[in-house]
Amino acid sequence: RTLAGFVLVPFAFWNKTAFLAERVLGNVLSSGIKVLVLAVIVGCLGLFGLSAYTATQRTREIGIRKAMGSTEGGIFMLLSAEYIKLVLLSVALAIPVVWFAMRSWIENFPYRTDISWTVFVVAGSLVLTVAVLAVSYQTSKAARTNPVDSLRYE
Repeated sequence: RTLAGFVLVPFAFWNKTAFLAERVLGNVLSSGIKVLVLAVIVGCLGLFGLSAYTATQRTREIGIRKAMGSTEGGIFMLLSAEYIKLVLLSVALAIPVVWFAMRSWIENFPYRTDISWTVFVVAGSLVLTVAVLAVSYQTSKAARTNPVDSLRYE
């Protein structure tokens, strides 16, 4: 029997085991999302600490560049460029691995869909945005410092 194109399944099919399996799957997915959020936060803290360390190590260089007339935007791009390059490299390395893993996982299902390239563009843009936001505070703080203060103690 069908109704509006859908196959009607007898109620006896939906037993307690099916509902328990659905509940377990929901718990697993919920736990996975929590672990994912925690991993992103730890990664952002790592980038934040690395950018703070780099800004501290390059204090003298930043002071000299500012004394020679460099703009805050130029210093911001100088410090952020290396992180942007690393993120783009990691995205470029991850895309083929993820594409292969997704493709081989999808092959196990009877109804398949193609993996669009826009998924990778959106994911890469999101990763780049999060990385730039994590680094931007330290780099803008270093770019706004007075060059006299950074060169006085050297």
